Amino acid sequence: MAQLRDTGWQLTRLTGELTDLVALLAEHTGHHIQHPQGIICPADGATTEHLARACRELAALRHALDTAHTASRDYYTAISLLSPAGPDSLRPSP
Repeated sequence: MAQLRDTGWQLTRLTGELTDLVALLAEHTGHHIQHPQGIICPADGATTEHLARACRELAALRHALDTAHTASRDYYTAISLLSPAGPDSLRPSP
């Protein structure tokens, strides 16, 4: 049970940290949307469209990570309420 709790806590921390990283990326990408003149897209010249799509994808990722973080927190809470059964719990009741 301890390993399940520890792994659940690690998962909760990981999803939280990934959410923070995506928020940071969104902030920096959003800055470039406001000032696109410093970026070019040699392939097709659609710099603003690509930045906008990147922002939408980050928003979708953030939503998915928020959902994953909530689920991992709920898992951790549920698993933390459990304890290993003692040897007496394996005996049939009279």
